[in-house]
Amino acid sequence: MLCFDFIDVSVAIDTITSTQFIKDPETLCSKSGNFTLGFFSPENSTNRYVGIWWQPQFTVVSVLNRDQPLKDSSGVVKISDDGNDLVVLNGKKEVIWTSDVPNIATNSSSILLDSGNLDHVPNNREFVCSLILYITSNASTTSIFTLKCKAKQYN
Repeated sequence: MLCFDFIDVSVAIDTITSTQFIKDPETLCSKSGNFTLGFFSPENSTNRYVGIWWQPQFTVVSVLNRDQPLKDSSGVVKISDDGNDLVVLNGKKEVIWTSDVPNIATNSSSILLDSGNLDHVPNNREFVCSLILYITSNASTTSIFTLKCKAKQYN
């Protein structure tokens, strides 16, 4: 059984924009409140990760910076300076994870949906890139994200 250290400092937002970001220990919540994106530490670890968890059971379903954990609680999740990507920054403002979407627009935003997926939406809202969450049954891999971009009128 895996245990995680969650500090629940919920912010009543479901969207990250160029001016609205989250800093450790703040969180982002889907509209239904079922999914949360935020910072956590596994039990017996001081490393900090950015993940999405299913709120009712505090079950982590995805970890963005799985391969490069933060060493302290100075992390930030925001839209990159060029306005194109969702990024996780360490305390030195170095990018340790990026959504790495195609160069689609400036001034984009990322929205945590009730499905647990993250939609990355350009400011013109003509199409959307979704970081789609696929939950697997393999015990060693709880989930993966895949990037899909498609034309969509996003409201």
